[in-house]
Amino acid sequence: TNLTVDSGSMISADNQGVMIGPGTMTDNRSGGSYGGKGYTAEESYVYGSAIYPKDLGRGGAIQREYHKGGGAIWLEVSDTITNTGVISANGGQSSSGGSVYVNTKNLDGSGVFRANGGGLASTAIFYFPGGGGRTAIHYDNSSFTGDVEANYGSGHVGYPDLNVGEGGTAGLFDKKNNILYIDNDWEFTVEDSPFTIDKIVVSGMAKVRFQEDAEIDIGDFVVDEMSELILTG
Repeated sequence: TNLTVDSGSMISADNQGVMIGPGTMTDNRSGGSYGGKGYTAEESYVYGSAIYPKDLGRGGAIQREYHKGGGAIWLEVSDTITNTGVISANGGQSSSGGSVYVNTKNLDGSGVFRANGGGLASTAIFYFPGGGGRTAIHYDNSSFTGDVEANYGSGHVGYPDLNVGEGGTAGLFDKKNNILYIDNDWEFTVEDSPFTIDKIVVSGMAKVRFQEDAEIDIGDFVVDEMSELILTG
């Protein structure tokens, strides 16, 4: 009915995905993909739903037990979730982030929901950073002031080159008013098509992408604060 994660506490599925799967491109020392591409990976390796993310993250080209993608956290809370700590499904080195999917009536707190990709893996050779996972928080009422993340992994082989994966998808869904808030990365996917929503607000230098052939129907679309809207295909 209610769930509270206090400051300093964590619910974690970090590194609890799989080593190899549909997001694993085994050549070019690629990072794992899920919500976003691993570094040097191809778009076809991105998979899953951005709106209802429940998949496991995948590892990259490096095939070792401790380089897994992020796991999957699915929380159904009928009244209130208060998160002043961390709810996390980060990937291991060179792996993609996993999934954090929350469905609740009331959302409160100042903590973090995250499914971030892992950074550069250094072995006998380098394996590149992973892409971000997927985070989606659905609520009726919110006083939440924290962060929702699906960031790429990073790391560089040699200065000045900086190698980064691609950001995954992170959004806050106001179910009562049918509004999607994005202040991180997001991609509208073919898997979620057709998608209809009354309003989308993109802010905070977010980058919003569209997969080729993705279909959405939007009432109002607000893009501000140096954010980017990227159409591909």
